[in-house]
Amino acid sequence: MTDKVRDARLPKPGSTLARKYKGADVQVHVLDDGFEWDGMKYASLSQCAKAITGHKEISGFMFFKLGEPAVKRPRKPKTPA
Repeated sequence: MTDKVRDARLPKPGSTLARKYKGADVQVHVLDDGFEWDGMKYASLSQCAKAITGHKEISGFMFFKLGEPAVKRPRKPKTPA
């Protein structure tokens, strides 16, 4: 069994991530094994951000502005309409 390596961009367990979203103050508690928001526990920060925003695809790191992503994906060029 291997231990999961914790991403260096994440604050330590016991910390709270806070930001405003659509006029509301959002606070997410960092746990040893996930994140807690609004009384619910999430395994990943992205799952938590999805619950907060209702978006299907969202990066928890980008939502909470936690450092640079590990891998930057090139954007597809826009095609003229």
